Amino acid sequence: MGDGVVAVERPKARTSGVDLLVSAFARLPPLEQDEALSLMDEIRVARQAEVDTETAAFIRALRLVAARNDGALTPDRYSATRATLKIEGVEIPSFPSVVRHFSTWTLAKESIGLSDVTTAKKIEARFRGRVSHRRPYFDDAELLDAIQRCGAFYGRAPLLAEYDEWRLREMALMRARGEWPRVPSTSAIRRRHQSWEEALRTAGYSPEAIYVRLEAPERRSRLAKVDRYTDETLRQTLLRCGGELGHPPLVTEYVAWREEQIKRSRKRRLSIPSNGPFRSRWGSWRKALLACGFDEKEVDARVAAARERTNRNLDWPRSDGR
Repeated sequence: MGDGVVAVERPKARTSGVDLLVSAFARLPPLEQDEALSLMDEIRVARQAEVDTETAAFIRALRLVAARNDGALTPDRYSATRATLKIEGVEIPSFPSVVRHFSTWTLAKESIGLSDVTTAKKIEARFRGRVSHRRPYFDDAELLDAIQRCGAFYGRAPLLAEYDEWRLREMALMRARGEWPRVPSTSAIRRRHQSWEEALRTAGYSPEAIYVRLEAPERRSRLAKVDRYTDETLRQTLLRCGGELGHPPLVTEYVAWREEQIKRSRKRRLSIPSNGPFRSRWGSWRKALLACGFDEKEVDARVAAARERTNRNLDWPRSDGR
């Protein structure tokens, strides 16, 4: 071009194979278009059949076993029917192979119903999404239910190691039943509740039950005792002591009663609070007695009598007469 104008050549758009195919298809007469569509559909079906072969083979085996057992499909019946079919000269995949392929026996059985409405490839993709390696999600109820079932198995608040051992056992039982082994790990529980101790508290275990289980004996004397017991535990303990003595207990009486209870008990780890948690929680022994429900007049009378006895002892003449 003249006048110093430079012509810029625009790059040509790249033509894909699909564009060429569509362009050629549009130029065909209507009858040839129908024939081309039919041929492409046959190619697609053939390709789909190659992908579906493995999953479809498992589904056919499951259908055969179900038909032989009037629709009933259990791990035991599958294995027994497979043995019978083998004698007849018919080979089908083993039960472990089926579970491995579908990830669970439940999904394997579900695939039979789905095969009536969709392809084996779509079934496989659907199940793959369910059992992907993403971190499984457990709601709060599932986490607490797992802790409580583990505690019921051991009969006490479970330690981390005990929970791990119980979890492996539960998962093995689920696999044996053909179920997906879905049991939360200790990591999932601690991640939700910040600590194992807090998880046990949320699951309904008392602070003292947790304390007895989690803290090593050599560490217990160094921990703050006030945090080990709930108000209700302290209240019931003090009321029990007062009920056995027949009056609001003084500190010295409670200490003696506690020591006697521990001696009489055959439990190695009997947890009875000392007098410290009562005074730390309510400020003084008198306030603790009142907070636990003892009558104020009776408490004051007991405290006054004890103070008077103490004063008399302090005023008692010495042995040298001074």
